[in-house]
Amino acid sequence: MGPVFSNVIDVQSDQPSMVIAVAQAEYFWDTDPGTGNGNPVLASDGNFDSVFEQLNKTGIATPGTGLHKFNIRIKDNTGVWGPVFSNVIDVQSNQSSMVIAVAQAEYFWDTDPGTGNGTPVLAVDGTFDNVIEQLSKTGVSTPGSGLHKFNIRIKDNMGVWGPVFTNVINIQQTSASPQIAISQAEYFWDTDPGEGNGTVLLAADASFDSSFEQLTDSGIALPANGLHVFNVRIKDNMGVWGLFLEM
Repeated sequence: MGPVFSNVIDVQSDQPSMVIAVAQAEYFWDTDPGTGNGNPVLASDGNFDSVFEQLNKTGIATPGTGLHKFNIRIKDNTGVWGPVFSNVIDVQSNQSSMVIAVAQAEYFWDTDPGTGNGTPVLAVDGTFDNVIEQLSKTGVSTPGSGLHKFNIRIKDNMGVWGPVFTNVINIQQTSASPQIAISQAEYFWDTDPGEGNGTVLLAADASFDSSFEQLTDSGIALPANGLHVFNVRIKDNMGVWGLFLEM
């Protein structure tokens, strides 16, 4: 027969466990005013009926700016206040955020004439009323051809001019493209007699006034029977003869 393992147990009558719940909460700054004398904190659901509660307090009055101790303390449903929970907070003064918007814009070439002395630039919608504006300027006068600095600067609604935004632009003088049109046409057989020495062809509408013309000639003189090369050549309104077309 083996050994016997024994243990002595103190058996007590069953007693109902007490449910501990939050009954009250308060907060205070820095100095403890004493239990029950802080600022009340509410349960988020409006009722302290659970062991754990989500606390809620809006419009908390803050002390002056700087480092302060924020303290919170709760009391259970047996009337016992718990320890103070503290947190150090850097309180800063609240400043209303100002909406910054564009109030004015200007541009200039190369040399800065000074803030406010550039050429005005307009808002596309006709009014500077947004933080971001699409700018518009027609008929921008340009300096001479070559590399130039194009500068733009804006002012906000606080009257403060911002930095200058610069872009280097290579300005080239634009020349009007000439309107090319037919001014003369001629044909010849086989051998080129030279520019302007062929048989004259007429415009079908009797006037060479377009880039493209329908040519006409009645009674074209034909060479002897056999294979021959028929050539047409035209001249533009700049006095330049083109290459002749062989047919």
